[in-house]
Amino acid sequence: MKDRTAPVSNQAELPPGRHKILATPEFDKAVTDLFWTAVDLRMAEDPIFGGLGRSRLPEGVDAVSVEIDDSSLDSPQVPMEHTDRVQTRDLTHGNLEEFHRIVLAMADNFLAQSLPSFFSHLDTAVTSVGNNLDLSGKPLSRDDILDAFDKVEWGVNDYGLVQPPQMIAGPDVVAKVEALPDWTDEQKRRWVEMTSRKQEEHVSRRRGRRLRHESD
Repeated sequence: MKDRTAPVSNQAELPPGRHKILATPEFDKAVTDLFWTAVDLRMAEDPIFGGLGRSRLPEGVDAVSVEIDDSSLDSPQVPMEHTDRVQTRDLTHGNLEEFHRIVLAMADNFLAQSLPSFFSHLDTAVTSVGNNLDLSGKPLSRDDILDAFDKVEWGVNDYGLVQPPQMIAGPDVVAKVEALPDWTDEQKRRWVEMTSRKQEEHVSRRRGRRLRHESD
């Protein structure tokens, strides 16, 4: 989903006769890995980005295509850019203040570039499979939230039990959800029935896959 360029370079000009032991591919890779790990950890402190499941694509894979029924959607590539300068001596002399400055600047910059594209892709994805929920200007309610959960397939934990999908929303929507009144008895009953039905659907799909496999 993301196409990122190595953020730093250690190729400093050294006086003649000095051994360029630091100007090696191994050192470049170590510095790059260090920065990406630090930047990703910093970005994960964002409540939205940190709540997303993130994994590296296999080597040679630069895009993901999701197919559901007759719909197909390719994940967008989001080229992210950040320009900064780091001196080799800042790393070798342990100048952590400069390291922190660069990491914070990169993380903030990448969040500002990646999240708008993510939400745009998310809107396109749910619309393409018919899972969008249009409130048409109506105030948000607990029933709307239940409708949203009912529209999607739930995941399964290590014990084979279904779990509701993670809700991702901006601060304005989160504030609206937190301001909603408590669940009514009818809404609680609907949630229990939905959970039971989603579990039955999962078991049925698993049984169907097993039967197809055995018939093959």
